[in-house]
Amino acid sequence: MKMKLRMAVPALAMMMAGMAFAASFTLPNTVDLNGKKLKPGEYAVALKKDQAVFTNPDGKTFSVPVKIEQAQAKFSATMALTKDVNGSPALTEIDLGGSTTRMMFGQ
Repeated sequence: MKMKLRMAVPALAMMMAGMAFAASFTLPNTVDLNGKKLKPGEYAVALKKDQAVFTNPDGKTFSVPVKIEQAQAKFSATMALTKDVNGSPALTEIDLGGSTTRMMFGQ
C-alpha cells in the first residue's frame, strides 16, 4: 500500500503542474481579446505554460498567448480587467484569486 501511495503522489503533482491555475469570471459586456470578440457570460480560464485556455459559456475552448506577472500580494478574488482600446473594451488582464498570478494580454 505504501508503494502505491508513493507513486501516486508524484503522478498527481505532475498532472497538476500541467494546469497550474484555473479560475472563472463573468463578463458583463462584449470585449475584445487578441482579435476575438468575447460575448457576455461566465468564462473559465486555465493557465498552461505560456497560453491562457478559455472555455466560453457554450463549452468551446480556445487559447491565446499570455504574459505572466507576479503581484506582491495574493488577490482576494479573480478579476477580469478591461481597457478602452480604439473605442471598444479589450480584456487586458486577469488577476487569479487566491494567488499572486496576473495574466496579461496584448502586451
